[in-house]
Amino acid sequence: KEEMLETLMVITDLQEIEEKEEEIEQALEEIKTLNQELEERNQELEIALAKLDLKLMEADQEKETAQKIAITDSLTQLFNRGFFEKMFPQEFETAKIDKCPLSLIIADIDLFKKINDTYGHPAGDKVLQDLGKILISSTREEDLVFRFGGEEFIIILHEEKEKAQKVAERIRQRVENFSREGKEGPSKFTISL
Repeated sequence: KEEMLETLMVITDLQEIEEKEEEIEQALEEIKTLNQELEERNQELEIALAKLDLKLMEADQEKETAQKIAITDSLTQLFNRGFFEKMFPQEFETAKIDKCPLSLIIADIDLFKKINDTYGHPAGDKVLQDLGKILISSTREEDLVFRFGGEEFIIILHEEKEKAQKVAERIRQRVENFSREGKEGPSKFTISL
């Protein structure tokens, strides 16, 4: 009888152990399933974060583009009049505070109305673009070049009057020597500064 009782207890203990092992296996399977779900969610989160980063980069680029458009003349790609009206008071104040020289060169295309009337507005636009390129190539990076309106351009220089006059003369000579041969409109044009 005692042997039977011990055998029953061993069988009962073995059954309990088997039940506990099954519970542990089920728990491990649940943990494995939860880990897979967690891994999938992590991947989804990483993808969502990557998409969010991309959207933020695109938004920053759009903002930068919008800011550039707001201050740039669409025809010549120079700064526009609105930006001049914002920058000039700041540049003037800074020059006054720092006791630094500040010069303005104002350029105007000679007989521009005649160019438009003779060759048409698209040819006039090309002349404006050519002058814009000459002005940029004739100035330093720290100089500010604006298309003020129509055929008027303004350059802000942090230079004394004499140096600004030399820059203006260099620009005048470059325009005088510039040839538009083979291009729409006049082969030559001049400017007053």
